[in-house]
Amino acid sequence: MLDYLDSVVICHPAPVSIKEINVIKIPPSWVCTEKTICSSRQKECWLKPYS
Repeated sequence: MLDYLDSVVICHPAPVSIKEINVIKIPPSWVCTEKTICSSRQKECWLKPYS
């Protein structure tokens, strides 16, 4: 495994599962729209388009 990154910035992600998020082993900074919706029931996050 490469260990040359200390942190990451993730901009406007597509649907992401909790499993995928848990794989991240360095501090992430998330840049999302104001209408980001997360559902623990479905265990994923997604972006809702502006109405």
